[in-house]
Amino acid sequence: MEKAKKKSTGFYPTPAALVRSLVSSYFKKYASLPEVLIEPSAGHGDFIIHTWEVAIEEFKLNKRETEDMVSSTILFENERQIFRVLKRNIDEWASSKGIKSRPELFQENFLLDGRKSLNRKFEEVLVVGNPPWDEFTTRKHDGDTGVDENRRERMEEKVRFQAMGYRNVYQAFLHEILEIESKDVGLLFVLPRQLLGDLSAESIRKRLVSTGSLDLSVYCNKDEPSFYFEAVARTAEILCLQYRTTAKKEIRIRRGFSGAFHKIKPYGSDFTLPCPFKAGTEKLLSNILENSSLADWAEDCEVKISRGKVDYTDKNYSSALNGRTMSAYQFEEGPSTDVILNKILPDSRRKLKAAVLRTKYAVSDSMLRVTCKNAEAHPYLMLLLNSRPIELALRAVISNINLNNFRLMSLPIPQPTERTIAKAKSLCQKGLKGTISWEEASDQMARDIYGLSSSEFEPLQEMFPDRDIDKIAA
Repeated sequence: MEKAKKKSTGFYPTPAALVRSLVSSYFKKYASLPEVLIEPSAGHGDFIIHTWEVAIEEFKLNKRETEDMVSSTILFENERQIFRVLKRNIDEWASSKGIKSRPELFQENFLLDGRKSLNRKFEEVLVVGNPPWDEFTTRKHDGDTGVDENRRERMEEKVRFQAMGYRNVYQAFLHEILEIESKDVGLLFVLPRQLLGDLSAESIRKRLVSTGSLDLSVYCNKDEPSFYFEAVARTAEILCLQYRTTAKKEIRIRRGFSGAFHKIKPYGSDFTLPCPFKAGTEKLLSNILENSSLADWAEDCEVKISRGKVDYTDKNYSSALNGRTMSAYQFEEGPSTDVILNKILPDSRRKLKAAVLRTKYAVSDSMLRVTCKNAEAHPYLMLLLNSRPIELALRAVISNINLNNFRLMSLPIPQPTERTIAKAKSLCQKGLKGTISWEEASDQMARDIYGLSSSEFEPLQEMFPDRDIDKIAA
């Protein structure tokens, strides 16, 4: 299937090296072969075949044990044309191994008929795969075969699962898997990183963290050549999820695959699972996220966030929000109460941009307007919004390129005190006089608020270097 068609249908064949690494890691951790293997969206069969091969190697299965494993496998694939390829690939692999048994194959839609087809209770299942990542609102059908039937199924999926609050197809797969009747459910899925922070996946996250143990590995597609998805954007972040029902509830995450896992806790009221922007920053991130959020004090200080067209006057505004330079960051004498936050730009080194409003020009509705009626708290808020620790926190909890009201309110910006307000005012005065750069003003404020030493702050300076002030002044 050509690349464009793979993307338009939500069909992303999983790189073989990634499958083998993920499956091997799971088998090493739990050291046992499950009673039943299930793949709910089997595609051409590559994922399950690599899973079988890793199991044979890890557990040194003989021919009879391999026969048992294959016959205890259940596969679903509802696209007729793809189902034929799946069946052929399974037959060819089994014949090459001298295996007579075959898995149980269902040419059915797992989301609509899966649990009915399983029709029994299991002691232990392991579900593997890479389900479709597309949204219900944009999901395409395969135009070659069964068009009318596919359209009917897609509409039925949309009606059923959007009524549950789900937005993406992969969320529906996770929902159905967690409903399988089994004492012990294991799960190995390759997914988009959005699962960790999307509001529509909130109920799935709560279910996963309350019922079992989670190991999460996250990587940027372009950074892992052997795990590269051809049909996925280079800058997309890929999530490899390992889950198992267990009395020991634990969440561990890592950036990439070479480092150790680090324990994390869900963040915020929607159970976001924070993802480190860079390997080695997990502890620093945890310390920052432990602070109270903007939402905790916004009402007291009359901080409000709105979306829509706003006005601004700063002559450097366009430069400030182009994704590569520092925000205008210029305070005038007297109260400055409004701040504009730009949408997140995927290729920028610093994603959060805050600029002071001045005069009237139209701004698109992709911006957020932050109004802080407490003039004394405004400098404090501005300095922290443009700080590196908040940049790290933002990247850890946001799941797409747009900054929404909810996520801004959840950022770990603790309530200002008389002391921190006084410090912010002093730093801003120095900034206005030119005796300190605005970057350094933010750095000093953030180090004080989050209790960071110079050595702890160094990784943030390396990840998020100073913006080019000269370009702004030009």
